[in-house]
Order: sequence, then C-alpha cells, then structure tokens
Amino acid sequence: MSEILNSLLYASAFGFAMTYLLHSTVWVVIVLLIIKLPLFNTPLLKNYLCKAALVGSLLTSIFVFFCGNTFFNIPITQAKSEHIDATLNYDNGKMVVGATDVVSPIQLPATYEQISPMPTPLVETKKINWSAYMPFVFIFWLIGSVFFLLKMIGDHWIYFRKTDPRLVIQNTNILAVFHAIQQKVKLTKPIKLTQSNNLQSPILIRNQEICLPEKAILKMDNEQLEAMLAHELAHIVRKDYYWAFAFAILEIVFFFQPLHRLIKRELNESNEILCDAWAAEVTGNNLAVAQCLLTVATWIKGQPNEYTLVAGMSLKKSELSNRIQSLIQFPNKNNSELNLVKSALFFSIIMTTILFVLPAFSFTTIKTSTFLTPKIEREAIPISTTDHTKEAKIIEVKNNVRKTIKTTKAEELAARYNLTLKEFKELSSEKRKCIYLLDAVKTNDIVKTRKLLATITPDCMFCGSNTPSTPINIAARNGNVEMMRLLLDLGADIYHQSYKDEGALIATAKNGNVTIMKLLYDNGAYFDHEFKGYGTVLTTAIHHNNFKMVSYLLSKNADPMKPLENGKTAMDYAQEKGGKMWDLVSNFK
Repeated sequence: MSEILNSLLYASAFGFAMTYLLHSTVWVVIVLLIIKLPLFNTPLLKNYLCKAALVGSLLTSIFVFFCGNTFFNIPITQAKSEHIDATLNYDNGKMVVGATDVVSPIQLPATYEQISPMPTPLVETKKINWSAYMPFVFIFWLIGSVFFLLKMIGDHWIYFRKTDPRLVIQNTNILAVFHAIQQKVKLTKPIKLTQSNNLQSPILIRNQEICLPEKAILKMDNEQLEAMLAHELAHIVRKDYYWAFAFAILEIVFFFQPLHRLIKRELNESNEILCDAWAAEVTGNNLAVAQCLLTVATWIKGQPNEYTLVAGMSLKKSELSNRIQSLIQFPNKNNSELNLVKSALFFSIIMTTILFVLPAFSFTTIKTSTFLTPKIEREAIPISTTDHTKEAKIIEVKNNVRKTIKTTKAEELAARYNLTLKEFKELSSEKRKCIYLLDAVKTNDIVKTRKLLATITPDCMFCGSNTPSTPINIAARNGNVEMMRLLLDLGADIYHQSYKDEGALIATAKNGNVTIMKLLYDNGAYFDHEFKGYGTVLTTAIHHNNFKMVSYLLSKNADPMKPLENGKTAMDYAQEKGGKMWDLVSNFK
C-alpha cells in the first residue's frame, strides 16, 4: 500500500515539474519575443508582460495538470518479456511442434500423434523499473530547492553583515524631505530611514527600511537626495518587494528552469526605469533624478551585486544611458493605460492558447510479473505430404495456439457481460481495464487487483450486464474483507454505485458481515443515509434478520426512529418482524 502511494506521489510531483517546465518555457519565450519588437519595447509593457509570464505559467500548469484533459502519458515501469516460441524438431523421422508462449492448457487437433509431454518452461520477464528511480529524482529536486534556499539566505546574511552598522538617520533636513514626499503620495506606512558607510547605492530592506549610503548624505544636495528617496519609495508603492519574494519562491522550487534568469533580468531593468520615472513625476524634477543616477554611478566600482529581496537604485554602467534617456521623456498617462490594455490582451490570448494547446505530463505505472507457461503436449506431424503442406500445417498449428491463448480470457469476460468478442475488443482501454478489475475483485485475486489499481481508479464501473458493476459493491456482496480493505485504502468511495447496484452499505447489511461494516464505519460511513428503493442499512439488516448486524448498527447510534420516504421507521419494520428482532430493537439503549 505504501509503495503504491509513494509511487503515485513521486510520479505526480515529477509530472507537475515537467508540466511547469514546458508551460513556463513557452510563456517566457513568447513574452521575450513580444517585448523585443520595437512597437512593444516600452518599460511599462515589458514590466506587465514579464509579471504575466510568471503568473500565467504557474496558473496554466496548475489548471492543465489538475483539471485538463490532455496528457502525455509516460510509462514509469516498462517490461520486456522473453518468450519461448514454438520450435520445430524432428523425432524418429517425424516433424514435431514444440512449446510456445501459452498461458493456459490447450488441446491441439486430435489428428496429430501425441508423444511424451514437455516439462513446464519458465518465461522470464525482465523489468526496466523506472519507478525505482523516482524517489531519487524527487530527493534531487528537494535537495536542489533546499540548496538554493540556503544559498539565498546565506547571501543575504553576508550582504547585510557587510552593510553593518546601519545607523538611524537623525538629520532633520533629510527627514523633512522624506516626510514631505510621503505626504505628497499619501503613504502612511511607517518606514525606517537609516544610513551605512559600506553602501555604494541606496537599498530597500524588507519593504520597511530605506538605507542610504553615507556618501549621499555628505555630498548630495537636497534635490538629489529627494530624487534618491523618491526612487526608493517608488519600489514600496509599486510593491516590487512582494513580486521579488514571489519570484524567489519560484526560482527556489523550480530551480531547473534556466529561463527564469532571462525574465528576471528584464523585470529588474523595467522596475528601475519605472521607479526613475515615478521619482521624476513626484519630485517634478527629472534633471535631479538623472544627476542622482550619474553621481551613484561614479560610486559603484565594478559590477554591482544584485540580491533577490533587496530593491535599490542598482545601476549597471551599461544601463545608465538608457535610464537617463527614459527620464527625458515623461510617461504619458494615456500611454500607460494603453499599455495596460495591451498587456491584458496579450495575457488573455497567450493563456487561452496554452490552455487549449499545451498538455500536462502524467506517469503511468505499468507492472509485469514473471509467469510460468503450463505444460502442453508435443504433437507429431507425419512427413507424408509435400514440404509446402507440412510447413502450412505447422504454421496453422502455431497460429491456432496463439489465437486460442490470446482470446480465452477475453471470450470469458465478453460472455459474462453479454458482449461479443468483437464488441469487447472495441471497448476503450479504460473500460476493458475496469472489466478485468471487476473480475479480479470477484475472484478475490488480491495480487491482480493491486496491480490493476496502480493504473485505474477503484471507482470504475461497467454496466454491461446484470452483474454488479462496481468493485466495492462486488467486494461487499461477496464478503471479501481483505479486498474491501484494499479498495478502501486506495480511496474507493463508500457510496459509489451504478444504477444496477444497491451499494456497499446495503449489500453488507444484507449478508450480515459485521467485519466489513466496521471497515465502512471506520472510513466514514453514515448509517442513517437512505438509499432509494432500499431504505437504510438498519432497516435492511432488520428485513434480512441479521441480529448481529442490527446490534452493531444500533451500538453505533443508527437511528431506529428515522422516518423513510414511505413514512415508516426501523422500529416499524422490527415490530412487523416481531419476536427476537422486536425485542432487540425496542429494548436497545
């Protein structure tokens, strides 16, 4: 049981990982192609579409994996069987047909001379058990995620250690400028303002602290300081920290997606340009913002370090001219609204297309086992005809053997469900599997049932005849305790029934198997539920004079006074039975 559940867990996790990898790749590639076009290469549209790629790839992969209908089914256990085929030998001048790969005894034509039987051969089945590697893949994924999580935590700890000590700013002039900007944009959130001698550019920490380089306080005038503070406040207003936090989780969990780095770079560049524009609009001084960028650029030595959860005026020398050029042109509000409409349109088109086109990945467990071929009798064919006739007879015998072997079980099941062999073969794969599962449950074949349930739901049903058509109903009717336990452990629905079934609870109440009824109760059975045409389990048990069952149901608080659709109660049925049954129900406390 645990082996099956573990296999399903690993297969589901790996299937979702592959689904996300496919969907995120398509999303990122489409978005990168769009934003590279001159018509759509604006910072705001680029920012919207990059965020849409992150959110959209997660949404489509979740929806298609859990709710979609299109799947790539990949077998995680494949079997390669080596069969002993029919052989031709000569025995005392006669040509002999040897053993073939059969699964049941057969009777060859009586016209052939029978000679001594062959020993039963062993057919070996070699397994390429891919499911055995699933736990290692899952562990690799887990280790990778933990590694990148610890790396991010370690990098930030080292970074903040380098920025220490961070001192609270007491300069009234700077505080006045900062509070003036807050009042202008109506930002009431309390924000801590600090300074550090070890910073090259200002940073925003956990969306609640702005830390300025000490150089900025000493060397910048009020206009440049106002521009710097406005830029950092823009990160708070735009909620860039929360987007960065969500992106960090995606990078940790799906570290195997290399395209995350490309979309992250585009997102960070557009964030900085948009924060510059916001600062210029709030201060009304785009020149001061540009001068601030130039001054900070002279302080940065080498390539600036970027940290996922630290937003700041990060400035690469290669981006300086582009950011200053963007400041020259103030953003038009109408253009901003147009970009929002464009991004929403692109998002809807891409998501709809992906939901209908891209599949999810699922892994199917296929199990095979070693089996023995039964004994068959070797038949001798007299060499008294031409070579062509002898060869034709040999081929005919071999084909008849194979045909008989392959159709015996199918013919048996087809006849049981009032189907022709042709109709049976034309059934879908799922329906044929369900028929084999129903047969295994009916014959109480635990091993075969367990194998079949690895690839099919325990709540399947087939209504091809008047026989019970749900596994749990068959197990209840037959009183198979172990079979019922297996079905319930694998999630069979207690109330699942076809229109030809009475249901597991009623069937158990009829046959009086208290052990199975206890299993059903332990799995959440409700004894006062009324089944149309049958009543409750208590009334059914009373009707069939199952005293032990009635006693057990009453001990589990089955209500003898619950009125049925016909107006009667279990007490009424017990009174009609009279004798011991009436004494049992009426005196129960």
